[in-house]
Amino acid sequence: MAAACEKVLNATQPIQGLADAVSLLYHQPNQTCFDMYTIFVECADQTGCGTGPASRAWDYQMCTEIFYEQNTNNVSDMFPPRNWTMEKLNRYCSKHYGVKPDPVLNRLQSFAQSDANKIG
Repeated sequence: MAAACEKVLNATQPIQGLADAVSLLYHQPNQTCFDMYTIFVECADQTGCGTGPASRAWDYQMCTEIFYEQNTNNVSDMFPPRNWTMEKLNRYCSKHYGVKPDPVLNRLQSFAQSDANKIG
């Protein structure tokens, strides 16, 4: 985090500092533009999961515990237009992990968490 902040603070142009900070995550320090379609990894979270073991864990968790229907339109958000439905999520999760998200359990967990927040 400190290295990313340093890139932003030391840049002559804020946007270049931001690009330099982001490039730290992708280990491509000399690249000025990223092609999101070449670095995007399809997963249950339509915004992408990244790579490596942590991304697989997040992907599985999106199929079993934390899932949501979300549409993106590239107007009110930064993501390309995409319609992500429970039907599509079910197909993806079945294909990759042999599981299907349980909306009832998800609502119960969300409700329990919101009640716990009221207590503390």
